Amino acid sequence: REVGRDHPIDVDAWAATAMRLNRAGDARPIIQPFVEQTPDRLPLRRTAYRLHFAAGDAKAMATDLEWAGRTPRAEALFADHAATEAYHGRVHQSRSWLQRGVAAAVRNDFNGSAAVWSGLHGVREALLGNDAAARAQARVALALEESWETRALAAVAFARAGDPEEARQLADRVSAERPRGTLVQNYWLPVIRAQSDLR
Repeated sequence: REVGRDHPIDVDAWAATAMRLNRAGDARPIIQPFVEQTPDRLPLRRTAYRLHFAAGDAKAMATDLEWAGRTPRAEALFADHAATEAYHGRVHQSRSWLQRGVAAAVRNDFNGSAAVWSGLHGVREALLGNDAAARAQARVALALEESWETRALAAVAFARAGDPEEARQLADRVSAERPRGTLVQNYWLPVIRAQSDLR
């Protein structure tokens, strides 16, 4: 028997890897029994939702969202669905789902999650050319929690939305806070600077 084969955490990790290898179809029938056995396990549900998205199974995605709507502390699925709506070009619906997720996270005292989701949405708005909305969303993220992740996301949004000075100030703070951080120094800061230069 394979080590960890029957543990939900290992199955979840395997399914996430399968998605990245473009093998979502292989993962769905394997993860589904675990979702049925432990239906209120949020990480498994999020992975299942993403597998359903990869398969284009709108009905299964709707079932996951219904579950989230009646399950305390499952607001991460709303943030995931906000990304789905944006992917399909439904920006208004994306904003609505994001607000629902952020409001629930704040009620449950998960300001860090709410801030990161808001920062990600700010980047999405900037990518869609909605500069004013991107800047506003970045400010919402920073007001919720000023972690280095939130600052980095807000800086990308500001840079992409044509506010390089605000982006530079945030990038400088992130760099000073994490001078040896591999992700910060080798990924986030070059992305922020490149976005500012491109704009």
